[in-house]
Amino acid sequence: MKNLKISIFSVLLTFFASALFIGCGKDDKPYDPTAGYPKDATVRYEVSSTTNNTASVTYTNETGEDTSIESVALPFTKEVKKKVEFAEIFTLLSSIPVRNNESEV
Repeated sequence: MKNLKISIFSVLLTFFASALFIGCGKDDKPYDPTAGYPKDATVRYEVSSTTNNTASVTYTNETGEDTSIESVALPFTKEVKKKVEFAEIFTLLSSIPVRNNESEV
């Protein structure tokens, strides 16, 4: 009986030791969040208001520069297609005149 317990213990110890070493493989390459960039993207800008029908809008355009439009009709929608770099920033600013001191964002 003692030999059976030692044999079972040896088999289990070998199994768990093997599983430990097999499961701890090292990745060849670390994770790279910039992989796949630059890539094509479409950015959609939207501005609307419940009280006004015009606004001033500034957005990042296809070249990465800002485009400003005064008194644009609302609702305003613009799609920009651009090849983007990792962590590239796009901005949208809008100024909607307040009528009767009421506004909703």
